[in-house]
Amino acid sequence: MQPADSATVQGNSQKVSGCRLKWICRGFHVVIFILYVFTLIYDTQLLVRLPHQRSYGGRFKFLTFWNLLLQLVYFGLSVVNDIYGTNSLSGQKRSKLQTFRDRFASCIVFPVGLFVVLTFWGIYAVDRELVFPKVLDDIIPQWLNHVWHTTVLLFLMIEKYLVYHQYPSRTTGLFICVSFGLVYQIWIFWVAYASGIWVYPILAVLGWPMRVLFLSVCWLFLAATYCVGEWTTDKLWGGAKQKLSKDKTT
Repeated sequence: MQPADSATVQGNSQKVSGCRLKWICRGFHVVIFILYVFTLIYDTQLLVRLPHQRSYGGRFKFLTFWNLLLQLVYFGLSVVNDIYGTNSLSGQKRSKLQTFRDRFASCIVFPVGLFVVLTFWGIYAVDRELVFPKVLDDIIPQWLNHVWHTTVLLFLMIEKYLVYHQYPSRTTGLFICVSFGLVYQIWIFWVAYASGIWVYPILAVLGWPMRVLFLSVCWLFLAATYCVGEWTTDKLWGGAKQKLSKDKTT
């Protein structure tokens, strides 16, 4: 009887979903996806175009805009996965869509979202003119600024609690995360070279030694945000991680 009971327990454990409160998860994904779609439409079609948005690279110069697109794509992907994919804690039962979603969320979406929120408000607290000049208060609605730079973290933390994301090895995860940062850094250097425009005023006021130091610190900070996401997942979903480890060894 004992082996049969153990098999039953194992079989039932494999049915446990990696999504707490399934219907709340699905509703949350749909609502946030719609919010980001509306935000993108408002940003690109309804917001008065500012001079820096009409210059070389347009909105694509800004990491905030990249992050908006990342969040929109991620929550849209989550909606699709809720319908057609899986939210399984069993390694053998995970769909390719779920696997891609988890890698995208853990290596790029969460670290970049956390990085954008913390760096924006950190620099804002020191000198807001370096990231969000006061003149923009009369042009950009407060709700839009908060969707760009505040609620991103709130939504990601709710997502962390509701949905389990399997992380790759730390080496792989950090490589993907830092590579994304490198792509963006190359882009802002290209914008500066091609147009003479530094995307962020803080880069314009720094000399090259301090500029290199500032960007190096940003790289380290981005890597740290990846580790924060991994640590948070371990704290919230430690049992799920242990179960996946057992699945791989059986």
